[in-house]
Amino acid sequence: LESQIKSLMELIKLSFAISIIAFTYSVILTEPGMLLEKVASWLAYILPEWLFMPLIGCERCVAGQMALWYCAFFESQLKFSEYIFVVMFSIFIATFIKPVYSWMQRF
Repeated sequence: LESQIKSLMELIKLSFAISIIAFTYSVILTEPGMLLEKVASWLAYILPEWLFMPLIGCERCVAGQMALWYCAFFESQLKFSEYIFVVMFSIFIATFIKPVYSWMQRF
């Protein structure tokens, strides 16, 4: 049981890390004056929405994509249920980061 809890905690930490990276990349770095502002604007102009959103336009979409591909390439030992958990939990966490970030911006 202790090893299962330790394994679950590792998956939760991985999901948090992916969500924070995805949020930083797709929201913070695309804000006016930031590094990816022009790239995001250009991609929004040339790409259809179904492609733009998971690439850079939506923090939840980006978190899901990053988790999906990270686990596929670097976490090959995961069971399918763990793989799905990391993807879904990363999306779930990304949902809550934006309101917290917006709240922090007020101070």
